Amino acid sequence: MNPRKIKLFLSKYGISALLILVEVVGIIASFQALERISPVLSVLVDLISFVAFLSIVNRDTSPENKLPWMAIVLISPVVGAVLYFIFFERRLTRKNAKHFCKMNDVVTEVDRREIDMDAVRRLRELDPMTYGKAKLILHDDKFAKVYGGTRTEYLSSGEEMFICMKEDLRAANKFIFLEFFIVDFGIMLDETLEILKEKHAEGVEIRMLYDDIGCMGTLPGNYDKTLRKMGIECYKFGHVMPSASPMHNNRDHRKIVVVDGKIGYTGGINLADEYINKKERFGYWKDGGIRLIGSAVEGLSRLFLMNWDLNQKTISNYAKYFAESTPYCGAEKGFVIPFGSGPKPFYSRSTGKDLFLNIINQASAYVYITTPYLIIDNTLTAALQNAALRGVDVRIITPRIPDKKLVYIMTRSSYGTLIKNGVKIYEFVPGFIHAKNVISDDKYAVCGTINFDYRSFAHHFEDGVFMYGTDSIPDVKRDFAETLKECERIDRDKLTFGEKIVRDCVQLLAPLL
Repeated sequence: MNPRKIKLFLSKYGISALLILVEVVGIIASFQALERISPVLSVLVDLISFVAFLSIVNRDTSPENKLPWMAIVLISPVVGAVLYFIFFERRLTRKNAKHFCKMNDVVTEVDRREIDMDAVRRLRELDPMTYGKAKLILHDDKFAKVYGGTRTEYLSSGEEMFICMKEDLRAANKFIFLEFFIVDFGIMLDETLEILKEKHAEGVEIRMLYDDIGCMGTLPGNYDKTLRKMGIECYKFGHVMPSASPMHNNRDHRKIVVVDGKIGYTGGINLADEYINKKERFGYWKDGGIRLIGSAVEGLSRLFLMNWDLNQKTISNYAKYFAESTPYCGAEKGFVIPFGSGPKPFYSRSTGKDLFLNIINQASAYVYITTPYLIIDNTLTAALQNAALRGVDVRIITPRIPDKKLVYIMTRSSYGTLIKNGVKIYEFVPGFIHAKNVISDDKYAVCGTINFDYRSFAHHFEDGVFMYGTDSIPDVKRDFAETLKECERIDRDKLTFGEKIVRDCVQLLAPLL
């Protein structure tokens, strides 16, 4: 076995996973024992299973999310009911709910004082259809805002983004926010830490979040304490606990960097060497990101601070940090909306999925998508097919070299029905494409952390930047065209017979992966 896997199995993460398994098995065994004790208790257990089944049926979620749970409950009522009530949806404790409400109240009050309705008014007058898209984002993420006064720069690789990011970090003089799903030892981390230590010595405030599960195979369990000793105020998001809870399903998949509230980054790039091709894992790693300068950086600061306060149970001085995000001085056109997407109860709907559906359904000329995973429900599948059938040029780029074999099989299993209905599928031959971009009609682009899969749409904390009419949109389209030159078009179902068997076995459970 791989030494790294052995070390992970023997770490607190492996032990926690074992204890969670023991806890779940113990609960299931207890319910099964109750069934055998007396007919009355057996009826009670059956009633609990029936309540679980009814709850699943009446959930406000897609049929694809319901079917796996319904199947589990029908096949094994006790096991299914226990797993459903433990893992289906995150529930806040009374203490956490109270803190969440207080945090929301503070952000709402700051917004009430600072919100600029001019950008919203101008967008509504300029393009009512785009205003509708913006309105949907603002509904799903009630703290998102429409910004003008922002320069957007598209960065077409991790290497390019890291060069720019280092220059901006070196110029920081007030504060730095960093948030990543994965952090790993190597050149990228070493060079970043050298800059951060210098900035700390100069008195710059530094806050950093990284996801505990995302980094369980790359960092020691107490690495956040090591960074705090360096002067970097760093904490893990969502500590792994040896207790069965849906919170382990809700990872922080965001990648955000904010410098002084004036410059911000997001996209697919984490703080690890494969993202800048200093370490080869799955061929060439193709990624992308967006750099914001000006007013919209406030939106990225907001996303970071809210996750920080959610994790740390603190209330930040939002007004102080938001005040640093001033309009870009140059002549910049278009509108920008940084937005968050995530699990219930923090978000009532999937912001990312709703936005993608809106763009696809209203596209008139083309929709181009780059995504590392393509595991989508019937709603998105139908939207892509309908767009292609009405004459929209729908193109999707996925990787040729996978990072996860099972997920790759599921991605390829989506090809057949899409291709039959006119969607053009391409695989990036040199390696793994990790960029998460959507471009449409030379008017819209979305760049962020959201994959086209169930986890991104339902479980993870994600972020994105919606752009309308900005100068960077042609650059996103140009990068897609350049990437397409290194792709092979897929004209049929590419699964082998063995892969089809695996696909058929896993398809029902895809929403739970």
